[in-house]
Amino acid sequence: MPQSLVLSMLVLALAFCILQVQGSDGGAQDCCLTYSRKKIPANIVRSYRRQDISLGCAMPAILFSPRKRSQPELCADPKEAWVQNLMRRLDKPSAPRKPAQDCKKDKGAPKSGKKGKGSKGCKRIQRKGKLKGALPGQAPSSCSVDPGVEHMKMLTAHRQSAFHSFSMAFQTASLLAVSLLILWVTPALGGANDAEDCCLSVTQRPIPVFLVRAYRYLLLEDGCRLSAVVFTTQRGHELCAPPDQPWVGRIIRRLKKNSARRRVPAVTQ
Repeated sequence: MPQSLVLSMLVLALAFCILQVQGSDGGAQDCCLTYSRKKIPANIVRSYRRQDISLGCAMPAILFSPRKRSQPELCADPKEAWVQNLMRRLDKPSAPRKPAQDCKKDKGAPKSGKKGKGSKGCKRIQRKGKLKGALPGQAPSSCSVDPGVEHMKMLTAHRQSAFHSFSMAFQTASLLAVSLLILWVTPALGGANDAEDCCLSVTQRPIPVFLVRAYRYLLLEDGCRLSAVVFTTQRGHELCAPPDQPWVGRIIRRLKKNSARRRVPAVTQ
C-alpha cells in the first residue's frame, strides 16, 4: 500500500511538471520580457497591439509589427511619449498615395536641346532612392537594419535556446527519476510473491538429530519458490532440507516423539 501511494504521487508530479513546461512554452513566445531601449522608427512599422497583465504576461507592453512580416514584433513601454505618438500616428487613416511620376520620355514627343523640369524631377527621385555609402555595382537596399529588430532577434534566439536546454534537462531528469523508480519498485514487487524467510537452496547432507530442536514447513503454497523443511538447531540456527529425503522424515518423527513425551508428564500432573 505505501509503495503504490508513492508511485501514484511520483506519476502525478511528473504529469504536473509536463503541464507546467507546456504552459510556460506558449506564454514565453507571446509575451514581452524586456522593452526596446531605442526609439523605433515610424517608417518600419505597420500596426501594433497591446499586451496586458490579464492575458498572463508579466508586464504591460506595446508590440509593434514591422512592415516585413518575417521580422519579429518589437516590444515598447506604453508609458513612453514616443510610443504614444507612434500609436496615434498608426491610428490615423493613411493618406492616399500620389501616382509616381513617369520618368520615361515619350517617344512621340519632340526632342529639345534643353532639359525640362520633368527630367530634373526624375533625377531627384532617382537620387533619393539611392542610399549613401552604397558600393559601386551593388544594388541599394530598401532600408537600414534597425538595432531594435536585431535585439529582438537575439532575444528570440536566446529564448529558444534556453527553452531547448530546459526541455533537455527536464527529459534527462524525468528519465533518471523513472529509472530510479523502476529500480526501487522492482525488488518490492518481486518480494511480494515470496516469503521473507523462504529457502533458496537445501542441504543434501544429513543433519544430526541431536542438533535439532524444532522444525517447520515452507511450501509452494506459502509463496515460496522451493519447498523445504526448516530445522532449528539448539543454538537457534536454521537449516533448509529437502522434504522428500528419508533422513528428513526420520528427524521429523523423532521430534514428534520428543514433543509427545514432554506433553504426557504435564497431563498426568
